[in-house]
Amino acid sequence: MGAVNSNQSSQRQSSQAKSGKKQGKPAHHLRKRTMFPVSPNPVDEASTIILQLMYASNVPKCRDMLSVEGYIERKFDSCKARDTKHLPVLFHNESKMLIASIIDDLEDDEQRQGGNDKKKGNAVALQTIDSYLFRTNKRHPSPDPVWNFTIDLQLTPVKGDVLHLAITRGSGSDARKIVAMGAFNVSELPRDEVITKTLCPISRKVKTTKGLLELGAGLNMSKCCTLSFKVLKTLNQRCRVYFIRHGESTWNEARRDGNYRKLIHFDHILTPKGIKESLALNSTWTNSAEKEEIDSTLQRFLAAETILSSPLTRALQTCLLSLQGHPTFSEKGIKLCRDLREVKSLGGFDAKGKYYGTKIMHRTEQKLKKKVKEMTAGADAADIKQHIHMIENICRKTTIDYNDANSQWWVLKETKADVERRVEDFVSFLRYSPESTFICVGHSMFLKALFSICLCPKWCTLNPEFSSNLKTEKISNAGCVALDFSFKGSLKNWKIDNVELIFDSTFQVRHKGRRSHSESRKKGSSVKALRAHPTSERDTDRLDSFTRAHSASPTTLSRLESPKR
Repeated sequence: MGAVNSNQSSQRQSSQAKSGKKQGKPAHHLRKRTMFPVSPNPVDEASTIILQLMYASNVPKCRDMLSVEGYIERKFDSCKARDTKHLPVLFHNESKMLIASIIDDLEDDEQRQGGNDKKKGNAVALQTIDSYLFRTNKRHPSPDPVWNFTIDLQLTPVKGDVLHLAITRGSGSDARKIVAMGAFNVSELPRDEVITKTLCPISRKVKTTKGLLELGAGLNMSKCCTLSFKVLKTLNQRCRVYFIRHGESTWNEARRDGNYRKLIHFDHILTPKGIKESLALNSTWTNSAEKEEIDSTLQRFLAAETILSSPLTRALQTCLLSLQGHPTFSEKGIKLCRDLREVKSLGGFDAKGKYYGTKIMHRTEQKLKKKVKEMTAGADAADIKQHIHMIENICRKTTIDYNDANSQWWVLKETKADVERRVEDFVSFLRYSPESTFICVGHSMFLKALFSICLCPKWCTLNPEFSSNLKTEKISNAGCVALDFSFKGSLKNWKIDNVELIFDSTFQVRHKGRRSHSESRKKGSSVKALRAHPTSERDTDRLDSFTRAHSASPTTLSRLESPKR
């Protein structure tokens, strides 16, 4: 990417390299705390350049991991810049390291020129300086990779700023090669709109920013690689998230029964009990809506603008069954989000997927129909067929946005630091999304990690027992918890300041080596004081009532049995 710098910048960097000095543009990735805005000025609008790098199309075929890298190129009067009073204006919130490098560059230029410009009375030419290099997360090879990576460059936009972006490939942490690149005038980019730009192939060998700007404007978008991104202006200050844990899976069943042989499988599915739990959650909120018993919590739940789901089969199955009939489910469908996947523990198989893209939904439908057939074994053939038809309607008529699950979305190992970064990415997605109310279907370990990192200390002090349970205990299968996020300043202040278990959800507590469901309807109630919560007798009627609600003709199925073991 250094090839597209101006000639003066290239000469300056080469002279520094020969003299042994540190170059003026350090390769800092901005993947730590600096990826979040730190400016105290914005209230509901961004005052700095905030980029949301979304997805690319027509990426040349390769075998290496793909990333997007970029930086801001800025020109300024070197005479004014020599006075350090002007530097904070030119580089809003930039680090002392970059400011020091600018001053070093100016001194090098003055020594190299030897005062010739002053003797001749010529004006000093404009200098060029680049911001820190930023880089997205890596994605597996794909012609249409999706990043959904948002970064605050902490630079106030100035007239003449040029945004440089490049798609790079590489297997190692530092080894990377440019696939395609482009340059764009920041002042010409609209705010809060998806921008799709054509990138120049590396074979064109463009060496100047001006040449890159001119060439990019004349390329055919249908034949070249394109990159879609946003320059954000409007920011969320608060958001509400309804987090649903998946129903009981074959992993949960195997651990409960001590059948460890069944644990050695990837991408576990829902058990018959997990299907009933998902249907029970659907009945809970739909019955209240039908009876017009709509409180503020249910009203906001029904008004949720986006439904997100983990790509793992058990989560997507739960999403399809528990949210059928929701207004957003019917209008927009489901968006898959790789950040919602389960935490990959050492030796754990339940966090690894099998498929990506459209094959995710195909497997979800096939496994769900197979379990429904087992649950209705012994019933009339017509009734079984109607149940299967109901499942097919739900799966095939629901719109699925595969989003960043269109390539391999699971990992083979995950450290604690990796989980923390994934939580940061998820919270960043919420912060910079145009929507402010979400329903997310995911997993218990990820939810506990989210609480451990983001719970507000002040709220934890007021609710010590409840907050402790949220960080250490699992909510029951197909349980739902409402979270309120507050976004102020940097990540340290992006906190969950209110949590509530809703729809009769409970904690799942360990008692003497076994798991049992327990009630936790009161905020702050102690886990030790929770009484056992028996399985509802109406569970066996859930599938029948659900089919009657979503089929054109009523079913006559009289009983529902789980498969014999």
